[in-house]
Amino acid sequence: RRARRRACSIRLSNLTMSKPETDETKFALPVDSENKATVIRLYNFSRPHMRAFHYAWLSFFLAFTGWFALAPLTPIVRVSLGLCANGGWDDFETPRDCICDAACSTDLGTANTVSVAGTIGMRLLVGSWAETYGPRFSQSFMVMMFSVPLALSGLSTSIAGLTASRFFIGGMGATFVITQFWTSVMFSKNVVGTANATSAGWGNLGGGFTQVFMPWVFSWFINLGYDMAWRVAVVVPAGLLFLVGIALYLTSDDVPEGTYKELYASGARKKQNGALVFLAAAKDPRVWCLFIIYGGCFGTELAMNNVLATYFYDYFGLDLQLAGLAASLFGLMNLFARSLGGIASDLANQRWSHRGRHWVF
Repeated sequence: RRARRRACSIRLSNLTMSKPETDETKFALPVDSENKATVIRLYNFSRPHMRAFHYAWLSFFLAFTGWFALAPLTPIVRVSLGLCANGGWDDFETPRDCICDAACSTDLGTANTVSVAGTIGMRLLVGSWAETYGPRFSQSFMVMMFSVPLALSGLSTSIAGLTASRFFIGGMGATFVITQFWTSVMFSKNVVGTANATSAGWGNLGGGFTQVFMPWVFSWFINLGYDMAWRVAVVVPAGLLFLVGIALYLTSDDVPEGTYKELYASGARKKQNGALVFLAAAKDPRVWCLFIIYGGCFGTELAMNNVLATYFYDYFGLDLQLAGLAASLFGLMNLFARSLGGIASDLANQRWSHRGRHWVF
C-alpha cells in the first residue's frame, strides 16, 4: 500500500512539474503568439525564421548583382554593339579608344531606363503572388526565371537586343517585394523593422558588390578577347541565381508553421485572392505617400548603380576594375546604413508605438 502511494505521488509530481509543450518549444528562436520570432540571431540558420531571413537577403543580393551585372561592363559592351562614334573592335585595340557621343549616350541611357521600367510592372504583380502562393515559391520562381534573360544577354548583337534583355533582367528587382513580405511574416513587431531593413539593405548591397564582382569575372575570360569575355561573364551571376532558387525552394518555409502548399492541403490556411489584397492596399492613401517617397530615394540609387562605373572610367581614367571599385562604395553603404534605420524604427516603436516609426521615417 505504501509503495502504491509513493508511485502515485511521483506520477502526480511529474504531472505538476512538467512544462506543457507550447508553440515556442517547436522553434529555435523565442516567438510571440503568432509564432513570429522576437529576436534576430544572425549566426543562426535554423528553420523557419532565420533560414527565411538568410534566404531572403541572399536571393535579393544575387538579384541585385544580376540586375546591374552589365553596368560596370558598359565600356566593353558599347564597343561590341557598335555604339562608339569611331567604330568597333576592328578600328582600335582597347575600349579606352571608344568615343561615346550623344547618340551613344542616349542609347545606353535608354537601356538603363528600360532596366528600371522592367521592375515596376513585376513589383505590382509579385505582391499578389506572395499572398497567394507564398514567398518561398514566389522568390524561387523569380530568381530562376529572370536568370535566363541575364544568361542570354550575352547573345545581344545590337542596342535593341541589349535593351530588350535589360528590360526582362530588370524584373528580378521585384524580389525586393518578396524579401520584405517574407521577413514581415517571420518576425514580430519588436524586431520586424530591423529584419526588414537588414534583409533589404544586405540585398541592395548586391548593387555595390556587382561593380567589383563583374569586372573580376570579366578578367577570368579576357583570354577569349574583349568581345567574348563579357558575353561569357554574365552567365556566372545567372548560374548563381538559378542554384540559389533551387536551394531556397527545397530547404525553406513560407511562414513559421510551414509551407503554403502544406497548409492549404491540411486546411490550416485559407487560400487568398492576391489581386483583391492588392486592390485593398491600393485604396489606402498612405501607400501612395510611401510610393512617392520611396520612388525618389530608390530611383536615385538605381541611377547611380547604372552609371557610376562608366563615369569613373570615362572621366577619371580609371581601369575597369578600379572604376568598379570606386562605384561600389555607393552601394556598399547598404551594409549598415539601412539596418540603422530599421533599428531606430524598432526602438521608437518600443517607446512610442507605431507613431514612433513615423517620426523616425
